[in-house]
Amino acid sequence: MFLLKKEKRRKREQRAKDRKQKQHLLHRPTKDLWSCKEDNDKFSGESWIMPTLHTKPKKPNSIGLRACPTNAVEVCHPGASYNPCYDDHQNLLNCVLREEVVSQKKQEKLDRKLKFLSEEEIKKQPGWLEEMSEGLVQDKDEKSVNEFQDSDVLEDVLSKTVNARDRKGRQLRRKERLQKKEEMSKRESKMENMRLNDIYRLKSLKREIKAKEAALERKRQKRMELKLQMNSKPRRLGKLKYESPKLDFQLSDELSGSLRGLKREGDLLKERIKSFEKRCLVEPRKRVLPHRKYKEKFVDKRSYKKPTIKDFTSTLS
Repeated sequence: MFLLKKEKRRKREQRAKDRKQKQHLLHRPTKDLWSCKEDNDKFSGESWIMPTLHTKPKKPNSIGLRACPTNAVEVCHPGASYNPCYDDHQNLLNCVLREEVVSQKKQEKLDRKLKFLSEEEIKKQPGWLEEMSEGLVQDKDEKSVNEFQDSDVLEDVLSKTVNARDRKGRQLRRKERLQKKEEMSKRESKMENMRLNDIYRLKSLKREIKAKEAALERKRQKRMELKLQMNSKPRRLGKLKYESPKLDFQLSDELSGSLRGLKREGDLLKERIKSFEKRCLVEPRKRVLPHRKYKEKFVDKRSYKKPTIKDFTSTLS
């Protein structure tokens, strides 16, 4: 009786399970292959249909970041206005002076490094005469030294015969073996002592580890600061680097209090192009002047070389 009840319960559970599975199959969402709409979210958990779905490519992290965080139109220095105050104008002149000093120092350094010496200056340099006359005259002492070195080289090259008294005996070999063992034991004992000392100096080791970690953290902070500075600068897009334009300025006697008498400085088109270059929208460019890549070659034609009637008449006359 008990077995019959158990069998009936098992069959009832099986029928309920089959009914649930049929309902799941009936209500399962289907995909229309010919529709234009994307229904990828419905099948996100279905592994059997994932290869057929149109997934969007993963966007890079830098897709929303700007190449150079600068404004499209930058406000000029307050001292560059048409009627600036005295302090702003002096600050602008100081900035221009600093830029000019830096560029002048670079040019002086380049001229100093690339300066060609004259013939007289080269001859005045110490050791120039000895260097030029090297190998022309050879002294007797140098000849004897060279001969002695050659004889030593020949003796080293020739194989020496080993005599019986020069061979190592058993006693000498045993002594060498014992010496090697003693050296090995000393080295091992030294290493063991160093390991024991490391155990006893745990506090100093901890201090060293902390100091090393602090140094690494400082280096990391420096790298982060340098990275932020590099991100604020314009990137290199082409062969040429971006060069910041010079500041537009006017001297004190050139200033005017009205827009009518204002003297124009700079070029609007160049300023816009430099802004594009700074914002990494356009690579820095340089005007290519017309030039010849190869040397011009002149050839006299054969017909030109042939004598003409004029030549004959000139010779007859």
